[in-house]
Amino acid sequence: KQKTAYEIVDCDWSSDVCSSDLEAGAAEATLLQALALAERLTRPRRPALLLCCGLSGSGKSALGESLLDQGEVVRWRSDIERKRLRGLAPLARSGSGVDRGLYRPEAQAAVYRHLLGLAEATLAGGQHALLDATFLRREQREAAAGLARRLGLDCWILPFEAPPEVLGQRLRARRARGDDPSEADEAVLAAQMERAEPLDRSEEHTSELQSQSTISYAVFCLK
Repeated sequence: KQKTAYEIVDCDWSSDVCSSDLEAGAAEATLLQALALAERLTRPRRPALLLCCGLSGSGKSALGESLLDQGEVVRWRSDIERKRLRGLAPLARSGSGVDRGLYRPEAQAAVYRHLLGLAEATLAGGQHALLDATFLRREQREAAAGLARRLGLDCWILPFEAPPEVLGQRLRARRARGDDPSEADEAVLAAQMERAEPLDRSEEHTSELQSQSTISYAVFCLK
């Protein structure tokens, strides 16, 4: 029989937590932290698939880093997996451009198939999966949603937007730093903007959290 969080706290925490050398406030805070951890460890976990959807520079990877810091998800980033499939290090420069090299249409399709395979393995292991890619084409999003349906799990689309001038500034700054796996430049961004297929009504989720912040919405999706 699985213990409840309260039983874990009662059984596994010694009276030292409330010993006289601890102030009452500190003891209470420690107990509440233990309770929250125990509750999380004993709560049945139903994994979900999250898709980032947005142009390069719109903040997708920043959200992924934030969720990783919280221990919420396993993230698979297309910029890294694209190079891994070709035996390249994450920060290696391939010299690829729009529809060339690593960004040829057939290479792009292979990357998305690879991401779905990674997501399926992650979800089968009981972990939330975050796919950090642009997902600008409807067929890419439909394939991911189909995977979630087949597994009987939820699929949430996290839309990212930013003004074009902001996107361009971010891409230039990122390339100047040289510390990011992405090779997207303004030519890639222009092509993305021309080819992006907006979410249709069936892909939009109604939630008042969605109008606040993307990270709040993402955390809501994982509950």
